[in-house]
Amino acid sequence: MKSAPAMITPFSANDSDPKRVTTNITVELSHSHSPPTLPFDLRDYVSQNTWTIRVSTLRRLASQFYRPTFERGYLFTILILSLVVPIVTYDFTFPALEHAFPNNVDKQIWVARSISFAAVVVTWLVLTIPVIVCKEKSA
Repeated sequence: MKSAPAMITPFSANDSDPKRVTTNITVELSHSHSPPTLPFDLRDYVSQNTWTIRVSTLRRLASQFYRPTFERGYLFTILILSLVVPIVTYDFTFPALEHAFPNNVDKQIWVARSISFAAVVVTWLVLTIPVIVCKEKSA
């Protein structure tokens, strides 16, 4: 007999409510919502005062790594460079390839395109690896 599929609930104002799994209680902290109250399951283990101190410390620590304006600007820079780098690379490599392949224009075009594509991939790697490392380090 099949069980009913799990329902997906839309975002609600109470998303900071604890989510219980067999031995874990996960409380999601949001910058826009007020700090969550002490979950009922933890009242025997943690006092309300200690809970408030821990939550405020966690929010302060997490807010040090939360920079949405910087991240949007950085992604916008990556987008612009993804458009500019291949154009500039193609404009420099295509004329230089006339000496390498004097009578083969098709080969000049495809080699210039390959170099431009490689330049974009290298640009993506150089600009995204620091973000990934920073996010992983803070997680």
